[in-house]
Amino acid sequence: MTLRRESRGFTLLEVMLALGIVAIAGLMIYENQANLFNQQRTLENKTLAIWLVQNELNRHRIASAADPDSPLVALYAGSGGFESFGGIDWRIDVETEPSAMHPNVRWRIVEARVRDAASQDPLARLETLEWSQ
Repeated sequence: MTLRRESRGFTLLEVMLALGIVAIAGLMIYENQANLFNQQRTLENKTLAIWLVQNELNRHRIASAADPDSPLVALYAGSGGFESFGGIDWRIDVETEPSAMHPNVRWRIVEARVRDAASQDPLARLETLEWSQ
């Protein structure tokens, strides 16, 4: 007389194997999402930095093109420093130097760099030529 055992459900080994596969897949998805979040934050910060550096160069152009007695000069002459924008504190550095194109040409190079106040590496940097008076 043979006894037949009916199979109902999964064995403990099958359940543990399935849980291990699901756990590994979940960790992979979580890591991928964390990387995407960091990339998005980096792109947002770079976009804000580009806007800030463009604004700073425009302020510099307005101040240099305006009449020296104009209130715009006093308003925009303070290039560089710290600014809070987009919930982040930024450090803005502006450097101006004469251009070496030709001694009789009165152009100067204006370079603006923007970085997070806690960082040393600039997130955005723009350089332009400006007519010096």
